Amino acid sequence: MKPPGLLEKIDDAINPIVVKELRQAVHSRFVVAVVLLFLIVQLIYLGIHLTVIGLGGQLESVDYQAGRDIFTALQVILLATCMLFLPAYTGARLAAERSEVNTDLLFITTLQPRKIISGKLASAVVIAIMIFSACAPFMAFTYFLRGIDLVSIFFFIAVDFLVVFGSVVLMVFFAVIPANRVLKAFLGVIGFAILVFIFSMTLGATISMVQLLGPPRLDDRDFLAICATMLVTFVGECGLFYTWAVALISAPSANRALPMRIFMLVFAIVSGGLCASICYATQQEQPFHAWLAFMGQVVILGLWIAICERQTWTPRVARTIPRNVLLRVPAFLVYSGAAGGILFALLLAGIAALGMWFFRAWFSTSLPGHFTADTDAGFRVIAILVVYVYCYALTAVLIRNWLLRGMRAGFSWILTIFLITAGSLFPFLISVLIYLGKWEPNAHFYWLLGNPGWAAYEFRAATFGAHQNVFLMFTGVWAIMVTAFNLPWFVRQMARFRPYDASSAVALLIPSGDSSSATLPVTR
Repeated sequence: MKPPGLLEKIDDAINPIVVKELRQAVHSRFVVAVVLLFLIVQLIYLGIHLTVIGLGGQLESVDYQAGRDIFTALQVILLATCMLFLPAYTGARLAAERSEVNTDLLFITTLQPRKIISGKLASAVVIAIMIFSACAPFMAFTYFLRGIDLVSIFFFIAVDFLVVFGSVVLMVFFAVIPANRVLKAFLGVIGFAILVFIFSMTLGATISMVQLLGPPRLDDRDFLAICATMLVTFVGECGLFYTWAVALISAPSANRALPMRIFMLVFAIVSGGLCASICYATQQEQPFHAWLAFMGQVVILGLWIAICERQTWTPRVARTIPRNVLLRVPAFLVYSGAAGGILFALLLAGIAALGMWFFRAWFSTSLPGHFTADTDAGFRVIAILVVYVYCYALTAVLIRNWLLRGMRAGFSWILTIFLITAGSLFPFLISVLIYLGKWEPNAHFYWLLGNPGWAAYEFRAATFGAHQNVFLMFTGVWAIMVTAFNLPWFVRQMARFRPYDASSAVALLIPSGDSSSATLPVTR
């Protein structure tokens, strides 16, 4: 039998999802119509604009700089087309396959979940490249109309492409969220609002640079540091949404959290080192501020996700649990599970705190006079928000275990949102009714102790004040109490985390506190 050649190997290595999506896109009248309409609009606009200014005698003018204005208009057309069409097209197709009618197709396939998501993203990237290649010649032509240079043209095209890719990743994540039609429609509205916001922010920033600030200063270290920091944050955000999407389409019995938590841990350490290097090269603190903000977001979302996870492990997952006790401890943190997820989020918070300590000591020693109180204040704001989310999340777990025992663990995030809303608004409204027109924030701030937003507002000050001590004492006592009350819940999950064998099979099949049940509860 003749061994396969190079082309055959490449053909076999191509993701079949990419082949399917691109084949359907080529045969789709909708995609072809969008591309043709896109080209026609560009031709009409460029032709009319050049005709008008040519008849007006402006082509021979010395200060003629129509290239800048035409580039801006073409960028609006390109970004609007890609932001409104491509993410919605990719997300809608995946949401249709994720529906209750077609959901079996995601589980009977032999493809791994990561290959499904990667195939969807790769096909969207190919379509985006096709659209950008149709627009790039028109945008490059604006260089000959003066007012803009080639560096700016290709720099902004690259920025637009990254924004479109990030929007596609976000919409793919929204599409795989399991929900009924009403919630999917609600998520669609939220997704469209987010796309409009991203479109407005990107367009506003790029137009300001084109019209006011001039070409990007690629020889400026500060500008390159800003770009590098934003790129690191962008990679982190896309990686988070990608791993979350893969976890959501994985089978409920699979170890969903493993790739997500490993990515979080590795990226937290790597991105911290990169941001510290950027700070050292530019002698600025802003890259480290961005890293702290990213870590705070990861910790808060990690806590929110963890309380919705399973509390028992299926035999499929239990068979992969290490038998060595020393390896089982770190495995408990990265495996799917509510208690392990909470401890993993606290581990990330500890990494952020350790990074803050190292950065402050190193930065103050290596670059004296550059370290300011803004970094301390930013860290305090993020830390107090993390503590509040931790307290509210564990309070939701406590209420679910004690009062709402019939509630599914997957709805714990809704209960947490309700508790945050109630703790933030109800005491404030009661205090306003009691004091009527005499209510003052400085005199009656203790009514706002349950409000994480007001706590962040208090901790933003550069100096540590008396109000901050009260908020810190309140959250500290609250955190200790909810941790103590939930300690048996943690211990039970740690005790059940062991390899699947003859002795542990009964413990896995029979939930704690219910010896009559012989079914295997699977929590998402």
